Amino acid sequence: MALPKRELSFTPEEYLAFEREAKTRHEYLDGQIYTMAGGSPPHNQICFNTADIYDRVVLPALPAPLTLIKKESARNRKVKKPR
Repeated sequence: MALPKRELSFTPEEYLAFEREAKTRHEYLDGQIYTMAGGSPPHNQICFNTADIYDRVVLPALPAPLTLIKKESARNRKVKKPR
């Protein structure tokens, strides 16, 4: 019979000490430490290109729901003119 796999759990203090000495960046969640992607020039270029495409292509194609909601709510209100 095999022993159950024991999962290591870290305290926030242990994570911070580990992160100070690490050469790569990590994320801490519920006692677990996960290696993060990125930090390299190619990764930064991919992030920049993705944000640029989103700004130039995706955003202009989306409707502006907040503007429409504001217009509708303004149309449905009764406005009293000052006397």
